[in-house]
Amino acid sequence: MDILLEKIKSYEERVNEISSPKRKERVAKKISKEIDSYTSTLRSYVMMQSLLLVILYIIDLFVIFGYFYFDMYFPFYIPFITVYHNSKVIIPDGSLWEFIGSYFIFTALSLRSNLKRF
Repeated sequence: MDILLEKIKSYEERVNEISSPKRKERVAKKISKEIDSYTSTLRSYVMMQSLLLVILYIIDLFVIFGYFYFDMYFPFYIPFITVYHNSKVIIPDGSLWEFIGSYFIFTALSLRSNLKRF
């Protein structure tokens, strides 16, 4: 992906260095197909990476449902989310809530790191 980004940047720099508007338009028209092909390849790589991340999270979800089950202790009571158990406040299905939280945090961070490259 970094190689594709460098190629796209070099083409854009090449066009931006030209001062004549007519020549700039001609050169941009000439290399537009190459830039479009590199851009579409880069977008497909990012799409594949995002799909792979979502598939990985779905597999993790099935592993959590199948093998890991625990309750999370919570410092204070929140109606409809927490319950009292042996004078302690717990969140039932804590492993699922932890998974959902990590999904939202880490998916957003991963996708943001992909966007920073552009």
